[in-house]
Amino acid sequence: MMRQVRKLVSKDRIRFQDSGFDLDLSYITRNIVAMSFPSTGLTAVWRNPINEVMRLLNTKHPNSFMIWNLSGDKYDYESFQNQILEFPFEDHHAPPLELLFAIVKSVDSWISADPAVNVAFVHCKGFFFLLFSSLPHIVSQPHHHHSTPPSSTKVGKEEQES
Repeated sequence: MMRQVRKLVSKDRIRFQDSGFDLDLSYITRNIVAMSFPSTGLTAVWRNPINEVMRLLNTKHPNSFMIWNLSGDKYDYESFQNQILEFPFEDHHAPPLELLFAIVKSVDSWISADPAVNVAFVHCKGFFFLLFSSLPHIVSQPHHHHSTPPSSTKVGKEEQES
């Protein structure tokens, strides 16, 4: 039953289903993962159950993960060996630009320390996860993304070169 509820909540998003896991998360790259909030109790019905997130990290990324909690909410950090950094901002809003740069710099520092194994898991409660989870489509088609004019008049690079 919980699987059906999660599928309903996820709507058309593709869930991570591998090795017995069924989680609302996306591998943006080999080193960057966007996931929904790790939860307990009733909220674990529609969000990622914290014990399943712990199992994934300990199984697939032992001793090589760091979590960026972008929400203001805390949970059992000790279960994740305190490998959690907090960069809170209001949910369903973009972070202030200065904070966004700090998040990106922090993620980059972690990955750069050992790019062969370090993995960054980023979550908030909603909006930022949706933004990050849409990146695989954008990243996989950079030429198409950049060549599409950003206006409804379709005046852009292609028309200017003609």
